Amino acid sequence: MPNGEQFYSFIDKDRKHGQTIFVIGCICFVLTILLRIFIAATR
Repeated sequence: MPNGEQFYSFIDKDRKHGQTIFVIGCICFVLTILLRIFIAATR
């Protein structure tokens, strides 16, 4: 907003759910990279 007031498009429950999905995605991404490095190192 022009006066600095925040206006959320989604309710708090939906924002927390989105944040949870984002964190799970980041963890899976890191685990996938580590697994690929481990597999490549053991060949």
